[in-house]
Amino acid sequence: MKKFVFLSLALASLAVSCSDDTSSESATPTREVISFDNLFVDKSTRSIVDPSTNIKNLNEMTVFGYMDSPNNVVFNNQEVKIVNGTGTYSPEEYWEAGHKYVFKAVSPLESANLVIQHDGGSIKSLNLTNTTTTDVLYASAIVTTPADFQSQKPSPVEFTFRHLLSKVKFSVQNGFTNPAYTIEVKDIKINNAFKKGIYDMRSWSGSDPTLIVDFGTVTVASQSGTNNTQIPANAEWESYYERFLVPSDSFTAYEVTFTANLFKNGEQVGSYAHTATIKNVTLQSGYAYNFKVVLTPSNINPDAVMYPIEFTVTEVDNWVENGPSDL
Repeated sequence: MKKFVFLSLALASLAVSCSDDTSSESATPTREVISFDNLFVDKSTRSIVDPSTNIKNLNEMTVFGYMDSPNNVVFNNQEVKIVNGTGTYSPEEYWEAGHKYVFKAVSPLESANLVIQHDGGSIKSLNLTNTTTTDVLYASAIVTTPADFQSQKPSPVEFTFRHLLSKVKFSVQNGFTNPAYTIEVKDIKINNAFKKGIYDMRSWSGSDPTLIVDFGTVTVASQSGTNNTQIPANAEWESYYERFLVPSDSFTAYEVTFTANLFKNGEQVGSYAHTATIKNVTLQSGYAYNFKVVLTPSNINPDAVMYPIEFTVTEVDNWVENGPSDL
């Protein structure tokens, strides 16, 4: 009978927040430069190769913005360069006192793989062709300028970006207890992820489930700088890559395939192809998912069980009596 490994799930949530700075009422307009500063990206989990964008590698964004009404456009797909959390752009736009400003920002910039549908200064949706290696970030901010800049100079627009995609990795535990047995798990793939997705600024709708997502080989880096791929007994290691997926509901099932190679005292003694299914899991924006596989003697070979060599003792013979003897 063919056996299937079980995928369990460990979930790390990422906080979602946005900057919302409000102040008071109308008055005589004066002008100050609109600037962007104190940019922040929500934290994400570690990985050997983690493609996540963070505050250190966030270097550009595109900004949309309007004053009072979406028809009164201030920024329309404005490219902003970011250095050390501070944004610069050209030509400069200026604040007007006593108005409400709404800003939206997306990173990376618009491209063939990320099309931003917008109406003037307001974003309507994001159309994504997923590469699995590009993080997609979104931020918004509201600023109401004071009635008089003489008494209060406007502060830079502060954005806190949130991750819009789901991040996935795999971890594998060597369930053997005998230290002679090590396991290499390679070619971990999800074979039917959504290649395309539309984000309507509230939720995702995925389509074209033909994307093959490669997570590589379960690996740990050694102190010598080389990568080890043979998991020791009772140890748990992670896939080499983390990848981004279009979020999906719990009715979406993903096919996972990988190869498990079994070694005894450094010599390979078996190679086994596995197929598993991820189901009943909702992939949400901004969440990191770790799907865990435990490989044991009972499931590493999908077609057979490894039976341990066992010993039993049924009896101990009685002593043989030779009878009395004279010394």
